[in-house]
This record gives sequence, structure tokens and C-alpha cells, in this order.
Amino acid sequence: MSPRPSRRVITAVASLALAAGTLAGCAGWSAHPGQAAVVSYTDADGTRQHTSISVETVEDATAELAPALGVASADVLEGLVYLPVLESLAAEYGIVVTDEDAVAALEGQLGPGDYSQASIDYARSILIGQGASALDQEALAEIQARYSEAASAVDVEVAPRYNGVRPWILSTQAAGLEAG
Repeated sequence: MSPRPSRRVITAVASLALAAGTLAGCAGWSAHPGQAAVVSYTDADGTRQHTSISVETVEDATAELAPALGVASADVLEGLVYLPVLESLAAEYGIVVTDEDAVAALEGQLGPGDYSQASIDYARSILIGQGASALDQEALAEIQARYSEAASAVDVEVAPRYNGVRPWILSTQAAGLEAG
């Protein structure tokens, strides 16, 4: 008869297995520590652009916006990742949203505050989407198709914790944010 392993040994082995699994899940992202996303896209001038969005940026903006708007960090990241594409395309349809417009909308919903640039950018992405939804049906269908095509050409590496990023033009998560 072999001796039974002690509870302490079982606990230690289980802890090591859990730690190994956790580290294995992070292994694919070690090239971009502290980054929520690393993004590459071609701008309207045909120039390849590269940018990254930090975890801190996403989490700070989420902390500012979530209490009143109910947005999750994945929603904020989505808005930040695709803003350059959305903004460029929207401008072709006469939809332009400035930082001042976004701040006015944020202050209208959340009250006066010193909002981070990420919160302002997220609000701009929502307001641009609202502007697009006000287009006639034909123009809306066209901008959605063009956005879908442009968004699929964006190379995005997303940290595992934000796997929920969804590239579509109109987010229903922040429907409560309205132009001020």
C-alpha cells in the first residue's frame, strides 16, 4: 500500500498547476507588456501607421465612463482601436466630431470633469457612430460596408483580457451618450 499524499502536497501541486496555466495564457502576449492592443493600419494618405494602447489608458477611461454609461473595458478598447478608421471614413460623409463636441457630450452625461484623452476619444467614436446612423439608409449601408472593409484591414493584436473586441460601427453599449 502506498502512502497517501498529504493535503499540503496536494495544495502545492494544485497551486503550481494553476500558476503554470496562468503563465501559459500570458506567454503569447509577453512581447507587448502593459499594452491592451498593438494596432497597424493604413491611413487615408496610404501611409502605414503603428500605434499601441496601454492597459492603463483603457482602464482609466473605463473607470471614468463605466459608472454612468455602463461600458466595459473591451468596449472602450474597441472605440480607441478603430477610431482612426472610423474618423477618416466619417469625414468623407461630412461627419466630424471634435474633442470639444465629445467633452460637451461627456459633461452632459457625467457632469463637468477633467476627462482623459482616451475618454474623449471613446466619446468621439460613439458620437461619430451616432452621426452615421443619422444618414439616409443608402448612405448608412454604404458607410457600414466601407467601414467593415477598412476595419478588417486593420492589424490588431489584443491582450487576452480584452478578447471581446468587436469591430462594428455602431455600439449599443453607450447608447446613453448623446451630443451636447
